[in-house]
Amino acid sequence: MGKTMQLTDIQSHKLGGVFEVVYKLIVDKEPFDLKYTVSSMGANPEQNQIDFVPNLCDPVVVSLMYNMLVEGYDFESQIPMSDALYHRLTKDFIPHVVSMSKGKAKSVKLNVPVSDAKLQKQAEWVGTGVSCGIDSFSAIKEYSQETSKAYQLTHLLYFKIGAHHGRMYPCPEKVENKIFQEELAIANRFCEQNGYKLVVVDSNINQMANKFWGAIPFGNVASFRNVGVMLMLQAYFSKYVFATTYATFNDFDMDISAGLEHNLWWSMPLFSSGSMEPVPAGSSMTRIEKTVFLADFKPAFDNLMVCWAGHINCGECDKCIRTLVALDFIGALDNFRKSFDVERYKKNRKRHLQHVVTYASRDPFFRELCDYAKSNRIPMPNKLVSVINEYWRLTRNSRLKEVPGLAFRRIKSLMSK
Repeated sequence: MGKTMQLTDIQSHKLGGVFEVVYKLIVDKEPFDLKYTVSSMGANPEQNQIDFVPNLCDPVVVSLMYNMLVEGYDFESQIPMSDALYHRLTKDFIPHVVSMSKGKAKSVKLNVPVSDAKLQKQAEWVGTGVSCGIDSFSAIKEYSQETSKAYQLTHLLYFKIGAHHGRMYPCPEKVENKIFQEELAIANRFCEQNGYKLVVVDSNINQMANKFWGAIPFGNVASFRNVGVMLMLQAYFSKYVFATTYATFNDFDMDISAGLEHNLWWSMPLFSSGSMEPVPAGSSMTRIEKTVFLADFKPAFDNLMVCWAGHINCGECDKCIRTLVALDFIGALDNFRKSFDVERYKKNRKRHLQHVVTYASRDPFFRELCDYAKSNRIPMPNKLVSVINEYWRLTRNSRLKEVPGLAFRRIKSLMSK
């Protein structure tokens, strides 16, 4: 008999301004309470109170779909699934992913009743995440300006479902909570300053994953968990605008081991329940095109938050470097002085450009910057010099210790791509 994941009950209650939902699960014959707390912040928090979730297994199935596919679980429950979601998962998403993942995904059976009953509440809200990064602000700007009322943003969303890891896998819960609170403060400030309602969700799903399956890179599970939360809130939200990471024409890949970032425009709409529809934002734009799109978006100037390390942009990690270089190339650096130490970047500009050139063969965003520089006749450092300087910089900082032969092969590898 294969592995089975069971959902036995859904419990919810409201305490003060916080609404808690508990999904009672049995995984590998061991019970686990998957918990979500939902609260309201931002502008006019009293107007976006959540106090109801439908009696559907939709959120659990989608949130844990990655783990079921990779680990080989079937799902069982007497709690129904939305008819539309069941059809899309069993007819389209699961069979396509299994066939395209080169043996890395196993077929999943969903042994659940289905329901086409209308929800008690008529969903009217439209939401998108507010991580305060380039993709996030691009989606906010795009759908704040949307002319169709059915797609205009009404709410922003901030979730703690594994993103606050500080590049630590597994991330200690104390560290995760600290990063979450620090970054939430910036997201809430942005919402209060610009009149956006904010829905905040805190979950123990990351602790659950660590317990049963070990540390998982968040990029692999992010899309599943994000849309899973939205399915929990489908009585309120009719549309979930999700910020895409890559342009549709760049590096399309159906391999489940890489998550859904390279196929979001195809996969995410298949998580529609009939009541809640995922809608892609920025899927036709490259990262530098999104940066150009945000160059005059004043609400982002003081709140851009892209760093691996947390709420203060370090200016040295890959995410900070690629953002700073992009802003530099399009002449928008000075607009973001409250988000970055611009003078420090200018002082180290040559080194950062060398870093971009060195790793362009491995990082699609760095490669995009090199292509942009070439198209716009922006001078870039010599690749060989950049690779050698990068190697010696790392060696000098004791972050890389290699004998000369290995060093030569490392340089040769970078130069050959």
